[in-house]
Amino acid sequence: MFKKAKVVVNVLFEDFFNGRFRASIFLGIANFLPDLIVVGYFRPFLWRAAGVKIPLTGKSFIRKNVWVDSPSELYVGRQFQANRGVIISAHGGILIGDNVTLSYYVGIHSIAHQGTKHEIDKLSKVIIGGGCIIYSHAVILPGSVLQQNTIVAAGSVLRGQTEPHSIYSGNLAVKVSTRKYD
Repeated sequence: MFKKAKVVVNVLFEDFFNGRFRASIFLGIANFLPDLIVVGYFRPFLWRAAGVKIPLTGKSFIRKNVWVDSPSELYVGRQFQANRGVIISAHGGILIGDNVTLSYYVGIHSIAHQGTKHEIDKLSKVIIGGGCIIYSHAVILPGSVLQQNTIVAAGSVLRGQTEPHSIYSGNLAVKVSTRKYD
């Protein structure tokens, strides 16, 4: 009985210092808090405590029900905005630039599964340049690179590299237009 208790304590100790337990606690608190504007500006502090590299003075705004797997592999720039239901799987590393907006239920994944039984994890870094907007229900696949000021349309699935100042749409997403600035 004592051996089992010691194993449990060691596992919990390892999980806490490897970040999984700590991430669960702080991200859980962030998602438990009410969806108020003032709390949205406080959530980056909880994300930082969970292990995300996010500037505390960057005016980022995060809504509730946003989840991050492997927060220690996520780097976020200033003025980042994430809406409800966003899932970020950062196992392979994700770099998000300044002024990036993620709309409702966006998925960003840096891990894929291979093999006949999906037993092999393939990690591929995702880079999202500054000024990008990813609209509702879009999915960014592992290894994708979004150049600055790219827009990904709602419901799109993006894989690969984009051109700067472009608009992508579809499954798999293709360039449909160039952003025009007034």
